[in-house]
Amino acid sequence: MRDGDAFCGLFACQKGDCDIWKQDKQPAGTKWTTDGTCGSAGGLRCSAEWGRCCNLNGVCGEKPADCYVERGCQDRFGICASNSKSVVSTSTVVSISTARGTVTLGTTRTSQVTTSSSTPTGPVFAPGNGSFKLLGCYREQDGGRAFQDQVADDAMTVEHCLAAAAGRVFAGIAYGRECWFGNSLHSPLTKVGDDNCMFLCPGNPLQYCGSGNHMVLYSTGGEPLMPSHPATVGGAAFHGCMTKATGAQALDGASAIRSDMTLEKYGEFCGPATKYFGGEYGQECYCGDSFNAGSVKAPITDCNMPCLGNGLELYRASDRLSVYARE
Repeated sequence: MRDGDAFCGLFACQKGDCDIWKQDKQPAGTKWTTDGTCGSAGGLRCSAEWGRCCNLNGVCGEKPADCYVERGCQDRFGICASNSKSVVSTSTVVSISTARGTVTLGTTRTSQVTTSSSTPTGPVFAPGNGSFKLLGCYREQDGGRAFQDQVADDAMTVEHCLAAAAGRVFAGIAYGRECWFGNSLHSPLTKVGDDNCMFLCPGNPLQYCGSGNHMVLYSTGGEPLMPSHPATVGGAAFHGCMTKATGAQALDGASAIRSDMTLEKYGEFCGPATKYFGGEYGQECYCGDSFNAGSVKAPITDCNMPCLGNGLELYRASDRLSVYARE
């Protein structure tokens, strides 16, 4: 049997009477996790089966990124430790007997000096590199990805993502391990508070790597352009966002489905003689000279889905048609 920090400490001890287990601060009655999740969201505590430390992201583990309070360890739902030591001073009293009596000398010495890691004491939003600059935390639209190209890595870091995105305008890290990049948006992004992007990078737990549907965004240029309804397309003016007709499409002329559809291609397909043309679901084109019964204008915000062929152009979403009209 061996003892001491080398065998009983946080990252050395695996079984038995580990010193670190004695630091349990979890309230009595806290339920044990059954799937490795933990923390305030579900109120579950970590067990040895999953790793006794509850990390910032609410996942049990036993690595330094999971267990250090400086990196977000939740001590109410698992075991936590610190990566710094404190100064401990001790006093010694020495008595010396002489012919003239007893002289008492007091001395003080430091038995342990405060030390700290040369790395930051907590995760940060990495500033980028010579090409990419940090823009902040952005929320992706439900069901849509802002960029089409990606790499995923269980050892993802900001540096790894930006290297993979070399030559592109934008790079974003989401879910901790996913790196997405491209030159333009294929789905809208909305800037939000940084506290929405606090998953730790698995390859460097001192960096933040987004979260679910949220990405830490970097750019070689400026802020991303948001998709919009162009005022005119091929000589046609934006008419509005229309609902479907009663039991039918809003327009009953020719139609087509193309995965590379844009508003310009809608207009070309329908031809200059057709008064109205519009799109839905990013790839469906409809033409006609009048609207079928029951089709009425809807709020413009209902037509909020980007075209598959041009992520900066918006068209209709469910049961809506983004329409342009020729005079």
